[in-house]
Amino acid sequence: MRVRLYLSPRKEEKNKLYEIKIKKVIMKRKILQTLWVAILLLTACTQEELPMSGTSDGITFAITVTDNGYALTTSADGSQKADTRATEDGYRTEFTNGDACGLYLVRNGEIVYDNVKLTATAGTDGSLTWQPETGNPLTGGMMNEYYFIYYPYQEDMTGKVTASATDDAGFFTQLINNWQPKADQSDYMQGYTVSDLMTAKGMASKADGKLSLNFAMTHRMALAVIEMPKTVYHFTNTTGGSIPDYTVLTAVDFTAEANPYRSSDGTYRYIVNPAAQPVSLTGSYDDGNKKFTVTTQGIATSSYKTYKVDGAKTDEKSHTLQVGDYLLNDGTLIGKNESLTEEQKSSVSAIVFWTPSETTVDGRATPASLTDDKIMAAEHPDCTHGLAVAVKKVTYNGTEDIVWQDPYESVKDWQAGVDDYKPKSSNFVFVASNYGATDNINRIYGYQNTIVLRAYNAHCIANGKQSYIVRPVAALDEFKKSNPAPENSTGWFLPSLKELHMLYYKDVDDIWNQDHKTATYDIVNSSLSATGGDNLYPYFHWSSSERQGMSEGAYDFSFDGGWSSTIIKNSTSKVRVVCAF
Repeated sequence: MRVRLYLSPRKEEKNKLYEIKIKKVIMKRKILQTLWVAILLLTACTQEELPMSGTSDGITFAITVTDNGYALTTSADGSQKADTRATEDGYRTEFTNGDACGLYLVRNGEIVYDNVKLTATAGTDGSLTWQPETGNPLTGGMMNEYYFIYYPYQEDMTGKVTASATDDAGFFTQLINNWQPKADQSDYMQGYTVSDLMTAKGMASKADGKLSLNFAMTHRMALAVIEMPKTVYHFTNTTGGSIPDYTVLTAVDFTAEANPYRSSDGTYRYIVNPAAQPVSLTGSYDDGNKKFTVTTQGIATSSYKTYKVDGAKTDEKSHTLQVGDYLLNDGTLIGKNESLTEEQKSSVSAIVFWTPSETTVDGRATPASLTDDKIMAAEHPDCTHGLAVAVKKVTYNGTEDIVWQDPYESVKDWQAGVDDYKPKSSNFVFVASNYGATDNINRIYGYQNTIVLRAYNAHCIANGKQSYIVRPVAALDEFKKSNPAPENSTGWFLPSLKELHMLYYKDVDDIWNQDHKTATYDIVNSSLSATGGDNLYPYFHWSSSERQGMSEGAYDFSFDGGWSSTIIKNSTSKVRVVCAF
């Protein structure tokens, strides 16, 4: 049943082992986070002196953790190169909410604090604070006292430290010598960062009546960085907005147990223990036609090497990006006028339905822009080339007819009470909008709307309100498991009303009161038919926006007439998902 509340005025509706070239690179990873630990100080000295002994005055103890970075490794001829480090932010390990370090305090050769777990907690401003697991204050600042820290935290540290040592390398000798990085490091949190052993000795200082303890972390392992060939598209579009170059990074299938982490820059990274046997990383690309093996040999501690597969060459292509172009799983583009092989058909993930060249800015009130969504722009700064729609339809519990929410309530009201998603305190806007000419339904906000709706669903599930979840987003989470979004994209999201309108017609102002045609819809369906995908239905499709002031209403869009409307959330509509690339 559909209950329609508001309508717009419109009534119509080869197998070869490729050469591996190696070069040595300098890297410095910077990690800077501040840990605040409540600490009781025993002091009888003047306020700016260290060490201290005597009374127990409680003050705030500020701990700073920095990363000393990976240094140069020994060259092939055994000589040591000069230390000319360069900053490379792309290689840094970023501490995140839930990360944990282990803290030791040694006084007069005796361990006072034994493997105290400090856990990172993210604040609303993005900063991290680190707290002892027990929440109890720590005491320190006395004579003959040393501070040591390591990452990542280990529950069992029995026999892994030497209390008599006065530097962190000596203190953690057993831990370092016996450290075993994960074989599978493909997952950043569960495989890669937990393999990156770092240690430090704390340096204490006092200024302005406050104590500071600085830990300059040293990497105790080594790092292999694998660079792959890539394709760069230079777009030749001459009308509308310009389109930046588009880089497709080669994906690799690693066939051995050793599996590296793929970074967002397209390199593969693998942490190894330099004291252990070399690791062989075996992989293939180009649909298995090209194979290679990298052996992580001769990388010094705290250093890394870059391995270039097939010279990591760049294939440059000129391409006119158009509505109807095919976007493959690996991010490759094929023009809409090209004939697809059967293999290519099976690899098409999405169809392009808008590019910046489709939009003119002059005289416009709400021209389409992929930077309107500040959340998407921050999380996917390279996804500025266009929008694409999935080749497959979305179902929920086996049906294409999906309700938005039943029972329903205002997601906007929930959002207003959550600092992480609250407008003005972040770059989010409300998921609810009015339908005026400059209201948010006229902008590209589907990505961040989906983030908010997904967080709302998690809230409902955690609080016994499973029935309140927004089902198109729940369906999306299931959809992406069997229909992964193209590489180099934002991933699938539920489109906003603006994006649905662009998928049907084109980018115009005041979408609520526009005269609509099927220009884009027809082109996209032609390309969908060529791939064997699911054509767009001439029915209503859910957007990711609520109707402002109506907890029971959400916006949908008709692909049979091209008009926007507000309907009761427990009515049914179709769902199609999109991505930016």
